[in-house]
Amino acid sequence: MYRRLFHLAIVGHVNTYAKKYDQLPFVENETYIPEHFINYVSTLVEKGGYQYMCLGNMYNQIDYSVDEGLSYVMKLMAKPISRQELIDTMNENMTVERTKDDGTKHIVSSEQYLNESIAHIQSLGYFAK
Repeated sequence: MYRRLFHLAIVGHVNTYAKKYDQLPFVENETYIPEHFINYVSTLVEKGGYQYMCLGNMYNQIDYSVDEGLSYVMKLMAKPISRQELIDTMNENMTVERTKDDGTKHIVSSEQYLNESIAHIQSLGYFAK
């Protein structure tokens, strides 16, 4: 199959079309997450899409850490917003609880979870201006 694909590319029968897509950092009140990315993640984690496909990074590695919490944060970032507004909304509507290796549970602060989520979303390349 690869030999055939390589041959088709050489003789000009395979065309690829793409647009340059920069991985932008989060910038308060400037960057946002486009609706198609929000819908994609929401479909995977909230509507059962994970039984058919999964999210991957740019190296085609499966990303198991995408969950309802990340989907919620992405929905909050559908329009440009400040970090403080995000933290305030998350404090009101969301609690993240994690279990340590020894079995004890602890609450993750909204600020910490937001920082982790922003780094994750940025690595996926979902921010736009």
